[in-house]
Amino acid sequence: MRSAHLSLLSFLISCMILTGCVATDSTAGSFAHGTALSSLAGTYRNQGESPNTSTKQPRLSQLIWPDDMSLRHGEVASVEVKVLSSRRLKVSALGQNGETLKAGEYEQGKNFSLTGDCLRLAHRLDGAGFKSGQPIVGTTSNQVEFGLDSAGQGKARQAASATGLVFGLIPMHIEAVSDIRYVKVK
Repeated sequence: MRSAHLSLLSFLISCMILTGCVATDSTAGSFAHGTALSSLAGTYRNQGESPNTSTKQPRLSQLIWPDDMSLRHGEVASVEVKVLSSRRLKVSALGQNGETLKAGEYEQGKNFSLTGDCLRLAHRLDGAGFKSGQPIVGTTSNQVEFGLDSAGQGKARQAASATGLVFGLIPMHIEAVSDIRYVKVK
């Protein structure tokens, strides 16, 4: 009986040691303070830049239209933002010759929210572990924000996290935050 208790105790201690929390943060500062909707007007290079050059940065068009499979993001040279009113934006994906590849109008409160210094473009909360090969059962979260950095360049922040049980046994929380710079060309 004593060996059974020791085995159980050893197992519980092992689980506590293996339980983990991983966080990464490659952010290079905060958004410019007091960013108004009107200050976002301009044309931004579609390809992102980041201090972390080991991974390919997402294109701005991929952050704005993540579910559009018909848009060839590699053909988008720049993204133009026009302010239509105090609550409406027109965003266009432009090709190499300035031709419009995609355009849409977006309204504050419906398609995005303005939170202090940036626009919150998307916030998704999903379940994980329901597809074959996913080792974690729990929830995932993905959030995208866009604003200006202190130099007036476009800046997107992607935050992703997953919380749940790995292989159904080990509780874990993983979080990653990255900032991507989009050069304002106009």
